[in-house]
Amino acid sequence: MTEKRCAVDTILKIARCPWLRPGALVLAVTLGTSATAAGQLPAASPQLGLAASFQRSYNQMKRFITTQAERMPEGDYGFKPAADIRTFGQLVGHIADYNYIFCAPARGGVNPMAGTSLENTPSKARLLEVLAMSFAFCDEAFGTLTDTSALEMVSQGANQVTRVGSLVPVLVHGYEEYGYSAVYARMRGVVPPSTAP
Repeated sequence: MTEKRCAVDTILKIARCPWLRPGALVLAVTLGTSATAAGQLPAASPQLGLAASFQRSYNQMKRFITTQAERMPEGDYGFKPAADIRTFGQLVGHIADYNYIFCAPARGGVNPMAGTSLENTPSKARLLEVLAMSFAFCDEAFGTLTDTSALEMVSQGANQVTRVGSLVPVLVHGYEEYGYSAVYARMRGVVPPSTAP
């Protein structure tokens, strides 16, 4: 592709340029620049600091995923668009699993669900519970974040990273999985919460 064709002046052009996607996604997630979602967020002060930007994006992502999981009929929790991918219910369990994995470093490194997989949780009601518990675990990591604590170093595996850096995967993974869940929902006639009136 030519430089001109991949100029970063619209989201559509970013989608055509594979090497621009990861950076654009992180920027959009952390700054909350989604045009669709912007109209659905409460009014904020004109300037959001680092912590407030992450908290705002996290709360939006959490709301979208939780609402999507609530709206999907229980009978469709076993639905999967193709034979070789997760069911909708497994997708919800997967999100819960990774909320614990990704939020643990910012909370001190202890994952209370280590060694447990929530992907095969048997019912919608139970999946909604485990999803809510995983978000409650992450709520502390995001809710206590300040502009100062965001820059503190925490252990993430064998590395030392900033606390806010350890939380980036929560947002990237959450929005990615929400995007997948929107496809499942649309295929079953459920309007995703990010586009619902």
